[in-house]
Amino acid sequence: MEITELTLQNVKSYGRDETQMTFLPGVNFIWGENGSGKTTILEAIGYALFGALDYTKEQFRREGESEGEIVLSFLGRDGRSYQLVRKVGSGSSYIFDPAIRRRLTRRQEDMEHWLTDEMGVELGDHAKALFRNAIGVPQGSMTGIFLETAQPRKAVFDELLKVTEYRAAYDELA
Repeated sequence: MEITELTLQNVKSYGRDETQMTFLPGVNFIWGENGSGKTTILEAIGYALFGALDYTKEQFRREGESEGEIVLSFLGRDGRSYQLVRKVGSGSSYIFDPAIRRRLTRRQEDMEHWLTDEMGVELGDHAKALFRNAIGVPQGSMTGIFLETAQPRKAVFDELLKVTEYRAAYDELA
C-alpha cells in the first residue's frame, strides 16, 4: 500500500476548509513550526488505517465542530487508487473507488475486513499496538521502550511479534 494523499477537515488544528497533502513515492519529509499540525498528520493516518487514536473523537475534532473527516488516498495491491474515508464524529467510514465512483464498503466491519486483506494486517488491538510502537511512534518516544526494564519491554515486543501465538503453535506441534 502506498499512501498518495491525505485530506483533513475539522481535525485538530485543520479547519473547515479541506487541507490536502500529497505524498510522493519513497520518503516524505514533513516539517513546520511547533504546533503547526505535523503530529496530527501521523495521528490521522494511524486513525484512518488502524483505528489508533490516543484521544476521544471529540478531542480529535477541531474545537467547536460536530464532525470531521479524514480521506486517505492510496494505491492498492492491484495498483489502483482507493480512498479510505474515516469520519471523526457521526457517520460511517468506508472505502471508496474513485474510478467507478462507488463505495466498496458500507459497514465498519466490512471496511476493516477490506483493509485487513489489503494490508495483510489483522485490525484490532494488535494493529493499534503495531502502529503506536513500530510504525507511528509518537514524537520523542522512539527509544522510550528500550529504556524500560526487561518486563515492560518484553510485554511490548511479545505483543508486536505475536510471541504468544508462536509459543502456542510450538506447544501444539510438540
